[in-house]
Amino acid sequence: MRISYHCSLFTPHVGGIETTIEAMSRHAISKGHHVNVLTKKYPLTLPDEDHVGAIPVTRIHMPWTVDQFESLAYEFGQWLSENRDLDIIHAVGLRRPLPYFSVLMGAAANIPVVLSACGTDVPAKEDASSARIWAQGKGYMEAALQSTLTITAVSADTKDDVYRAIPDLHAKVRIVPCGIDANAIHAALSLEDMRETPYIISVRRLEPDKGIHVLLDAMQILVGRHGLNMPALVIAGDGSMKDALIDQASELRILPWVRFIGSIPHDTAMRWLRGASLCIVPSLVEGGGLINTEAHAAGCPVVASNTGGIPEYVSPDASILVPPGDPNALADAIDMYLLNETERRRASAKGIAFSDTRDWGTVFSEYENLYESAIPPNIDELVRLFPESERFYDIIKTTLAKSARSSR
Repeated sequence: MRISYHCSLFTPHVGGIETTIEAMSRHAISKGHHVNVLTKKYPLTLPDEDHVGAIPVTRIHMPWTVDQFESLAYEFGQWLSENRDLDIIHAVGLRRPLPYFSVLMGAAANIPVVLSACGTDVPAKEDASSARIWAQGKGYMEAALQSTLTITAVSADTKDDVYRAIPDLHAKVRIVPCGIDANAIHAALSLEDMRETPYIISVRRLEPDKGIHVLLDAMQILVGRHGLNMPALVIAGDGSMKDALIDQASELRILPWVRFIGSIPHDTAMRWLRGASLCIVPSLVEGGGLINTEAHAAGCPVVASNTGGIPEYVSPDASILVPPGDPNALADAIDMYLLNETERRRASAKGIAFSDTRDWGTVFSEYENLYESAIPPNIDELVRLFPESERFYDIIKTTLAKSARSSR
């Protein structure tokens, strides 16, 4: 099967969707499928054509305003003319405008399309930024979903968000979780220079919705309880709040216990998890929460917020969930593991067993079944709901026809 994965960002960017696409692509290739990735060119210094391992990657600059879509439709038409033999287009994440063009291309070339909602790419409860971004492309994105019959969500919470955004959605949204490469994580070696130094870790983008500021408040409570005996907190990630978080840690007088290591490659993050006593996921909003399952695979018990899709990505026998935004509850939960070595070891074993159920070897078969049953989008419905679609569809079709004639 020839599969094209479409996503708003891809490697070298680090994040849940990027990790998912790369791991899913590698697994598909290992099963004999042919795979490529189409993604946004950001920053513009990245190459147009690239390979990530064995995965061919095409990057296209993607403005999201409709008045710039004619030139974008032409570019997608050119890309499609070189990939007209695809069996499936799978857009992972619904961040505008790429999934809309995935649907247009599927309709133009009669290629089945699967759309997957991954969290805050649709408006999430208590997350104003996701609602703002969705509103920017609401008209054409709603039309894209209404004209596609195969739609998935990474969690029940994200599924609910999709139906809140489009209450009369034609398709039945199926829940298919993100998978992990469990065996690779089991085999990861902890970092040699950290093996004798106890630490807890949080692998998060440094953005407001990830709740690192709450974790720092909890860390102040824990340092007050344990003093010099408190393990260090390692924070792996980067983002707009980095400087503010460093300032917060300084003001709370906990900087000697907090280590900001910046954004790190996925395999390095797994090595950090392998050596950690605990993984802390203090998100205020979270559509899925793949890092929780990855932490389990690394044998690392989890303390996380009871929000969004996180409960679906943890083992109840290997995690403690707390109300989001509550530093006291977070500190108490961290202490429950730190003060009980026997329970921590038991949770580690339970988490590893849970993670094996989320390995791509199990999860990918669900996607293969969807690929076999998916159908091309309904162009008439797309045009009815967003009339400008006819113009962009015609550009893609015309570009395809010209390419076909010139290749004869």
